[in-house]
Amino acid sequence: MRQVLLHYHILKNGGSSIIEILARSFWERFSAYDLPGRDAEITSRDLLSFLDSNPGLQAFSSHQIFYPAPRAPGYLFFDICFLRDPIDRIRSTYDYFRVKPVEGELMSELANQHPLREFTRRLVQEMPWTVNDVQVNLLANGLVHDQPRGIEDLAVATSRMLETSFLGVVDQFDESLVAGQYGLRALFPALNCVHAPVNVSAAAGSTLAERTEQFRGACDDAVYAELLRLNAMDFELLRRARTEVHRRFDLVPDRKERLRLLKEGVCNPPQRVTPTKRRTPSMPSTPAAGGLTRLTRWLRFVTNLRMAKPGSAFRRLFDANYYRESYPDVAASGVDPFWHFVSNGAFEGRNPHPLFDTNFYLSQCPPRTSINPLSDYLEHGEAQGRRPHRLFDPEYYTRRYPDIRQARMNALLHYVLHGAAEGRKPHPLFQPDYYLSVCGAARDAGNPLVHFVQCEPAECCNPHPLFDCKSYLTAHPQTTGNPLAHYLTHRPESHSPSDANAGTFHAARFTIQEVEVLAAFPDSGFDVCQESARQRIYTTLQACAARDGFSGELALVWEDSAGAKRFLCAPQQQPFFESLRYDQLAAQINGKIPSPNL
Repeated sequence: MRQVLLHYHILKNGGSSIIEILARSFWERFSAYDLPGRDAEITSRDLLSFLDSNPGLQAFSSHQIFYPAPRAPGYLFFDICFLRDPIDRIRSTYDYFRVKPVEGELMSELANQHPLREFTRRLVQEMPWTVNDVQVNLLANGLVHDQPRGIEDLAVATSRMLETSFLGVVDQFDESLVAGQYGLRALFPALNCVHAPVNVSAAAGSTLAERTEQFRGACDDAVYAELLRLNAMDFELLRRARTEVHRRFDLVPDRKERLRLLKEGVCNPPQRVTPTKRRTPSMPSTPAAGGLTRLTRWLRFVTNLRMAKPGSAFRRLFDANYYRESYPDVAASGVDPFWHFVSNGAFEGRNPHPLFDTNFYLSQCPPRTSINPLSDYLEHGEAQGRRPHRLFDPEYYTRRYPDIRQARMNALLHYVLHGAAEGRKPHPLFQPDYYLSVCGAARDAGNPLVHFVQCEPAECCNPHPLFDCKSYLTAHPQTTGNPLAHYLTHRPESHSPSDANAGTFHAARFTIQEVEVLAAFPDSGFDVCQESARQRIYTTLQACAARDGFSGELALVWEDSAGAKRFLCAPQQQPFFESLRYDQLAAQINGKIPSPNL
C-alpha cells in the first residue's frame, strides 16, 4: 500500500512555506507540479498516472488539484489544506503581484496598474468570482472560476475541511504545523515542520487585526461591505476550521513544548534517552554448578571443534562486552566472560548477546538436561524452526533474503555481522529505516534492533507504522519489558467464532510495510450499538479472520450519524487509524468477511 501526501495549494494560503517543508522533509520523494496554463486542472486520473510513473514520490503539491480527494485501490492519500481570512487573502494577493508580477495574469496587471482601493473595487465589480467565498467554492466544487451554488456548499466544504488529514489556518500557522505533524507521525515520520517563512507578503510582526484594519481604511465603505457579504461563507468556514485546529492541537501531548521548539527551529522534543543506561537481563537464580560439572561442560565444548575453533559462529556471536556489562558479578570475578558463559552462564539462563534470549530459546526446546542453548541453536535449532529472540525471526529473514539461505549462513550471525548495517529487516514488525527515522539516538548506535531491545520500555521509539509503543504501554501498564516483545508473547488467543451468522461485512485487506491490515466496515446503524455489543462483534470478527488464515490485527471502521470516522482497533494501531480518512480506507475494500449476530 502506497501512502502519499497531497498538498492542495490555494494561492496565498501559506502554500510556499508548506512546499519548503515538504521539499526539506522528502527531498527527491517530493514534487511540486503545475500544468502550463492558469486554468489547467490535474484530474485524479492525471495524478494517478503521474504517481504511477514516479513510484518513489511520497508528497505532491499543486495549485491545480481540486477536491474531492482521489480514491484508488493501492493508494492512501493524506491531504494538506490551509485556509485563510478572505480579506487578508485579498490583501496578500495584491502585495504578492506587486512584488512578483505575472505576465498575462489579469489580477497581476490590475495590482500593478492601480492602488489597493481601485484594485479591490475592480475585483468586486468586474471579477466577483475571484473574491466570492473562494475557499468554500474550492473545497465544495473544485472550481476556481465559478461562484458557490448556495449555502449547501458550506456544508460540503465543512465536511471536507473536517476530513482533511493535515488542516491548517494561516493565522494559527505554527499550531497547525504542530497538530498536523503529530497527526501524521505514524506514516510520515520524516515530516519535519520546522520552517522559515517563504513568500510572505505581510509586514513582519503585523497581526491579522492590524492588517484587516489597514485594508478596511484603504477601501470604499460600500466595497468593503460588499466584500464582507461576498465572503460570509468563507468567514464561517474559517471560524469552524480554527475550532478544529484548536481541537487537534489540544490532542498533542507536550503541545506547548512542541510549539516552543518549532518556533526555535527544533523539530521534536528531545528524546529522553540516557545513553549510558540500557535494559539488561535479570540476574540468574540458578545455584552455581560444582567444579566437576563445570569441567564436564568445558570439555564438551572444546571437543566440539565446530563451535570451539577460532572464528566459529559461536565465538562471533558471543558479545564479551555485553556479557560483562550485563552481569556485574562476572566482571567483578575477573573470569574471562567467554569461558564463564561456556562453563556456567549458558546453564544459568544468561544471554550471550542482546539478540539471543537464552530462556526464550529454551522454552522452544524439548525438555533436556544441560544443553548449551547457543550451541544448540547454531547446530540444530535454526534448522528446526526455533528462534533466538522474540524480535528476530530466522524463517522470515531467510525467506525475505534468499541470498542468505543460498550462502548456508546462520541467519542471526548474518544479521549481526552484515544485515543490520545493510538495513535488512529482522522481523515483520521491525522496520529499520522507519525506526531510525523516528529515533535519532539509534542512528549512531550501530545495530538498530539491538538499540530497540536495550531501551527501557518507556523510552522505546516505534519500530513500525502499525506499532505505537506508547499506545501499547498505556493499554498494558503491567508491561515490564520491551513492548513489542511483550505483544508478541501475550497476544490474546482468538475465540471460536460460534456466533457468526451468514451475513457479511465489507472488508479491506492490504499491507503496510509487509504487515497485513484488515479493516471491516459494518452496515449503517452500527453507530447506535452499545459499546459492549461493538466489542463483542470486534472480538468475533477477529476470530473469524484468524480462522480464515489472517494472522494480524483487525479493525472495525464506520461512520457515525454526523459522518465522522469511528473505529475499534488494537491499541498499538490507534495512531495509524487516527491518521486515515474514511474514504481512503473504503477505497481499499476488496472482499467480505462473515458478520456476527447483532
